[in-house]
Amino acid sequence: MGFESILGQDHAITSLQKALRQERMPSAWLFCGPNHVGKFQTALLFAQAVNCLSTPGNACGHCDSCRQIEHQSHADVLLVEPQDSDIRIDQIRQVGQWVQFHPGIGKKRIVIIKSAEKLNKESSNAFLKTLEDPPLSTLIILLAESTGQLLETIVSRCQMVRFYYLNPIHVDQILREKFQLVENDRQFLQSLAMGQIQEDWINRLDSIRKLHQRLATIMSQSISPQMETLLKHCQEWQSTKHNEWGFLLSLLEFWFRDLRWIQCGLKPEKLFYPTYHRELEQAAVLYTESRITEAFELVIKTRIDIQNNANKLLALEHLWLSLKKVLG
Repeated sequence: MGFESILGQDHAITSLQKALRQERMPSAWLFCGPNHVGKFQTALLFAQAVNCLSTPGNACGHCDSCRQIEHQSHADVLLVEPQDSDIRIDQIRQVGQWVQFHPGIGKKRIVIIKSAEKLNKESSNAFLKTLEDPPLSTLIILLAESTGQLLETIVSRCQMVRFYYLNPIHVDQILREKFQLVENDRQFLQSLAMGQIQEDWINRLDSIRKLHQRLATIMSQSISPQMETLLKHCQEWQSTKHNEWGFLLSLLEFWFRDLRWIQCGLKPEKLFYPTYHRELEQAAVLYTESRITEAFELVIKTRIDIQNNANKLLALEHLWLSLKKVLG
């Protein structure tokens, strides 16, 4: 499968195909945009297209090189990911040494750096040395949500390719064709996806449905009488193994989104919690716009705190206590 397998990112694919037809392409690329919209898959396809043994300018998907890159086992393709919360200087030093060697079996040595915005100050400065004068046989691909946390000197040395949220038609097509989901499951995940497709959510669909139902039941009632039960659930929700905390926060965000949706008189068929329409209408009358906005911002802050290595259990407990104060 070649670039045609990437849906909803036509501009990005066109830019990469044009570069592949040139005799000399940029040595450093920045794929910038939301996560879970195809950036990493495109980076792998780009690496395949560069090193494909049978289809110049695209990825045949069948030759030894394409298969090895797909399975991330190619000797000339290096994947760098954050260790815990950041990308460390020793990882970047390894990249600097690795790119100095000539390709062993491919046409180019290719480095793919995921979540490049997590380069810390020391690793960013070290990485600049590699970007300033990369070997001609090297291709570097950075993946990042935005340029805000990257050094301007890094951004300026890269050819940027922007990626965008997927539209509902492409989300439905991917869920139907790639994951072979039935219509009911596709509709549920499409409302949750909001232009992104997270395989972890698809793999744990039953768990998400149960959490969705439990949370909707909780939020349709007053939080105060349930506080003791909620705090006990925090131990379960903070589990890192299954990322329950991430599901929980996303579902909370959708609950408060639905409240504002109703307050603004928008179409109820677009609700993420359509079966709780009556309860949402009752809650929308009880809470002012400012209280709902404050509650939503508390959820966002909790997500950021946990992503920045705050203790998950304490962060979730604090969230519920704060929501009790805001919503009663």
